[in-house]
Amino acid sequence: MKKEITWDEMLQKTFLKQIEIEKESILNYNSDVKRFSNHSIKHDEVNIILIYGITDSECFNHIYRMAIYPQTSTEPVYRNGGVIDSEYYNLQNVKDMAKAYFTHWNSKLK
Repeated sequence: MKKEITWDEMLQKTFLKQIEIEKESILNYNSDVKRFSNHSIKHDEVNIILIYGITDSECFNHIYRMAIYPQTSTEPVYRNGGVIDSEYYNLQNVKDMAKAYFTHWNSKLK
């Protein structure tokens, strides 16, 4: 008989899937990633994802993905990414950039 999954287990599985989606995005951009640095957290009703893929390149060796996901979805409500030289962003930056993004689009809808 198959064990039923609890709500908390389902939320944890979804969180891990969200992280995997962002890692796959990094690998699709550059398959030479040697390791990942994951700073993602669960926060209230959303998950804040910040992941760096690190390469051996001399410049622009950190590929980052940041995203805000609802707890129960594998579709982000905010996503950003790019290439930089170091782990420049933190989780507060992700929140601030998402807020600025939503404020911008909210003003366009009025």
